[in-house]
Amino acid sequence: MNFISIFYGLFLLSVLGIYWSLAQHKLRLWTLLIASLVFYASLHIQYIPLLLALTFINFRIGLEIGKNTSPGKHSLDWQISNEEWQFAQGDWNRRRLKVLWLGITLNVLLLLAFKYFTPLFKFVFNVQTNSPDSSFKLIAPLGISFFTFECIAYLIDVYRGAPATDNFLKFATYKLFFAKLISGPITRYHNLANQFNTLELPNTNRVTEALWLIARGAVKKGIFADHLGIFVDLCFGNLQRAGSTRFVVSYIRLWLAVISRFQWLRRHCPW
Repeated sequence: MNFISIFYGLFLLSVLGIYWSLAQHKLRLWTLLIASLVFYASLHIQYIPLLLALTFINFRIGLEIGKNTSPGKHSLDWQISNEEWQFAQGDWNRRRLKVLWLGITLNVLLLLAFKYFTPLFKFVFNVQTNSPDSSFKLIAPLGISFFTFECIAYLIDVYRGAPATDNFLKFATYKLFFAKLISGPITRYHNLANQFNTLELPNTNRVTEALWLIARGAVKKGIFADHLGIFVDLCFGNLQRAGSTRFVVSYIRLWLAVISRFQWLRRHCPW
């Protein structure tokens, strides 16, 4: 399902109509979650179980990091000294840091596995994975980079003091929200969760602003981003050829590719 298509426009209008017609908060979350799964199934249905499993794992890790109410049995004794309390609190924070690093490592390993597993498999087993005659083809899930970086951002936010959610439905809706799942941007959980909590029917000004943002985004993506993406892939995919032309032309070409990539990162990453 392409973002710039009539089919996606009808899909978006249908989801919004159902979402605004429901009064119960839980039903609205289910609507968004099911719509997100349907959207992703139209692209990579085989990876839906993987995304759901990763969503649950990061949800549980976030809960473990967010358990910062007390560092064990010492908190029950109000007569302990300040030194004992600081020691217990420091030990508790070290455990939370270990859980954080566990979550970051799992997400990074997942990303590296899909980015580098195919060439490694080809090198070790001498398999032509991209040849037409090969039965082995590994395609990375769409949006896996955004997915993993967003999970890491959530875990870091919780470690820094943001409350961890205990509502898996809301967390899954945030993680798999179709409007940002495959092309970003990377969003903070608490910002989007606050929008899920309140239902505001759009007025004329908001509808006008929304249509303007959609039209502007479609122009940026369909006319500029897609063509710049081809240019960047050609430059970084064959640096030897990019540098084989005249020095000035090659220099300008590579700098344009770097600037295009930087603009993409600034658009999709909140850091």
